[in-house]
Amino acid sequence: PVYGPLIQMLQPSSYQSIIRIHICGDGGVGKTTLKECIQANLTNLFHREVPVITERTIGLDIKSIIDNSVKLIIYDYGGQKEFHVNHSRFLRGNNSLYIIVLSLCDFIDNDGNTISIIKALSDKKLSELSNTYKYWLKFINVGLSSNR
Repeated sequence: PVYGPLIQMLQPSSYQSIIRIHICGDGGVGKTTLKECIQANLTNLFHREVPVITERTIGLDIKSIIDNSVKLIIYDYGGQKEFHVNHSRFLRGNNSLYIIVLSLCDFIDNDGNTISIIKALSDKKLSELSNTYKYWLKFINVGLSSNR
């Protein structure tokens, strides 16, 4: 019953094109902000304000934008590890674009405090980012492999 509306959104319809954008990445890196910017700019081409998002996405947030005969579906995946197990159900589909969002800046120091001056990433942090990127690529690949 919970998946009923989601299944309906995923079914083929009378649209000439259905385009899916999957926004993936760890928690707190800006996926929801990116989704809101895409949505705002597609619905209002002269929108210049960047939305400020402070709440984390719980599980998965799906938005649909319909323009004439094209349906754009944006999947915003919650980045916390506890949500990853469900993502593979949705990381698939034809006409899909996968965006992996990574934070290239450190905004929090080693003690968990917010810092006001953005500092360059250490080699260790760059290695962690590389591993995160590879993790999401593998995760997407598994979703695509199960679609065949």
